[in-house]
Amino acid sequence: MEFEVTEGFYKYSPWLKIWEVIKGFLMLFYVPVAYGKHLFDKLRGIEEPKPREQNIWLNYIEFDTYSLESLALGNEVSMHLLESGALDFPDRKDWDDPFRFLLKFRSQPEIEALNNAFFDEIDLKTELGIYLIRVNEKGQGMTLCLLPSNTPELIEIVKLKPLSWIMTEMESGTIELIGFADKGKLRTEVKLTTTKPKLH
Repeated sequence: MEFEVTEGFYKYSPWLKIWEVIKGFLMLFYVPVAYGKHLFDKLRGIEEPKPREQNIWLNYIEFDTYSLESLALGNEVSMHLLESGALDFPDRKDWDDPFRFLLKFRSQPEIEALNNAFFDEIDLKTELGIYLIRVNEKGQGMTLCLLPSNTPELIEIVKLKPLSWIMTEMESGTIELIGFADKGKLRTEVKLTTTKPKLH
C-alpha cells in the first residue's frame, strides 16, 4: 500500500485564549446541569457507558484472515511509563488527558510488530482496516499505523509528533489527524493512493 501524506500547521489566534477563559466560566454553570441530567437519567433507568476494563485481554475485532485482542493498561502502569520517560508521550500541556489508556494488542496468527508496542487508546476503524497511533520510545515520537483488514501485518504510514491526536475518516481511503500543541494545531491528511505492491 502507498499513501500520500499532506501536513500543515495552524497557529492559534490570541482570541482563542480569551475564549478558553470564557468556556471555563461557562463550565461553572454546566457542571450542575450535567449532574442533574445524570441523576435524571439514573432515575429513568438509562445506563451510562461502562469504562474500559483494565489489565484484561478482550476481543477487539475479527477479520477474515486474523483476529485481534486488546489490553488496556491500568492507570498505575500507564503513569509509570509516563513518568519514567521510557515512551515519547506528549508534554502534559499538549496531552488532553494524562490518564488516557495505553493499549497493547496481540493477534492470531501472530503479528510480530505488535509484541512490544504500545498504542494510544484512540483508533479509527475503516473499510481498509484499523488505524492506530503507536507511542514510540523516548525521542522517536509517534507513528500512524494501519492494521489492514485483509492481511495480518502492521503497516507504518507516517511519523507523528508526540501530541494528543484525534482521527476522522473524511472519505473512503482518506483520513484526517489533528494534533493539538501549545501554540497551534497540526493537521495531517493521509490518502491511500494504491494498494498495488511496488515492482522492483
